[in-house]
Amino acid sequence: MTKYQDIARQLRRQLLSGQIPLHAALPSDNQIMKRFQVSRATARHAIDVLVREGLVVRRKGSGTYPVAGVGMSFGKRLLRKERIPVFVPMEYPVRRVGHSFYGDLLSQLIVMANENGLHLQPVSVVPPFSQDDFALIEKARLAVVFGDIFLKVPLVWWRKHRLLMLDAAIPPGYDAPAVSVSPDHRKAGYTAVKILLERGAQHLAFIGEPHPNYQLRFAGFCEALAHYGKELNPQWCFMDRGEAMRVIVDHVDAIDAVCCASDTMAVHLLQECLAHGIRVPDDLGVVSIDGTPLCQITRPSLCAVAIDRGMFARKAIEAVSLLLAMRDETCAKHIEVPFEFWEGESLPAHFPES
Repeated sequence: MTKYQDIARQLRRQLLSGQIPLHAALPSDNQIMKRFQVSRATARHAIDVLVREGLVVRRKGSGTYPVAGVGMSFGKRLLRKERIPVFVPMEYPVRRVGHSFYGDLLSQLIVMANENGLHLQPVSVVPPFSQDDFALIEKARLAVVFGDIFLKVPLVWWRKHRLLMLDAAIPPGYDAPAVSVSPDHRKAGYTAVKILLERGAQHLAFIGEPHPNYQLRFAGFCEALAHYGKELNPQWCFMDRGEAMRVIVDHVDAIDAVCCASDTMAVHLLQECLAHGIRVPDDLGVVSIDGTPLCQITRPSLCAVAIDRGMFARKAIEAVSLLLAMRDETCAKHIEVPFEFWEGESLPAHFPES
């Protein structure tokens, strides 16, 4: 074995054992020359071996760095030594599994991560972040972020890290490896309207909130109405669920069906209908978007455009591997999560002609 091959072997062992962290540069040519008492050419030959093997990449002007994730096993071996922080809005803690889309998704994500040898550390946060939150971000080499939390934190805090965005787009100008995993919320809203119109509904209402994803679902709602030549009635479109419940129960005879931007809104509507003697689906049809376990335990059970959280979690775990394998600092990728329609009892097979 030549000298440069021996040096490459020692560096390879340090990489695969995690002795050289993913975020740390390898020894420079000068450091290798001094440590092993070799020429600059020998030092460069040793690094060239690791580059050809795909274990490291040279970054112009900043040194040579590990390529994390040469095969998922390499990434796992390094990540087993630490927990990956998962920043979740405080309103979606783990204990609320089944009561929110994020809560249910987070539960499945943790289970699937454990099965794949990864360890996630959920962190419930309310921006602005505390010093402890910043310290955790500072230490992390890979951060998982739910929703639009990053909008409430200076972007410079995230730029050091490989970033996995769940249910949110990658922020413009982000200059480190990033992957977003999310459903097409606009398409989900469009699909809900398409199903209602195909069943003969004519007069539709929408209940949402100012959250960006709900706004996208509302945009899909409006787009579908326009595509099918139906007029949007602004007085039946609500971004305040309290107002929506009051108006809808008072004007139920003028509305065929309601599209709810989330399961919790749909459940609230079912409760209001029950309290006011409104029969679902005989007097009013209800369709939801999310498809959490809530849909199956309500009476009547909810029809829903359901986002597959199991698939979401699987794609998120795959994205961890993808992030670790990314070499280009400006590389960004989006992974779309599919959805399907769940047939429940809250819609009739066909709406009567009005």
